[in-house]
Amino acid sequence: MTSSGDPTSITHSEYYPYPVEKVWDVLVSLELTASQVKEVSDAPVEVGATRVIVTHPQPTVGFDGVVCTTYTSVVPYEHIEQVLTAPGIEVTSRWNLLPEPGGTRLRVTYSRFDPSIPLHRQWRTMLFSGAGPILNSLREMLDKRH
Repeated sequence: MTSSGDPTSITHSEYYPYPVEKVWDVLVSLELTASQVKEVSDAPVEVGATRVIVTHPQPTVGFDGVVCTTYTSVVPYEHIEQVLTAPGIEVTSRWNLLPEPGGTRLRVTYSRFDPSIPLHRQWRTMLFSGAGPILNSLREMLDKRH
């Protein structure tokens, strides 16, 4: 399920038939992030740590393809909150793991988009459509590991 009614945020929700601990292990893996981007630096998933991600530039909106992801709140098996920063934009993402019967619901929210800024609109569109492949890769990695 994906919700996009609010122009300042996006929420994705996906159910995985695995316990929270297994979903967490894949979620924090460098392998998951690396499967979606050109390059990613290795950094621990802990408050204050930053991963630098290189993805595809979008020169028409002034995006050079480099994103710094700084972890602002990490509670193992519960949530990860991070700030994604690039020139002209700063977006918060929060990944909540919610235990459900027989598995885990992962709720991902991206927020702090300003719909009056073209770069923000482009990022919102990119993250709206781009979360699907990340969530699918997470599922594939869970299926392979278990």
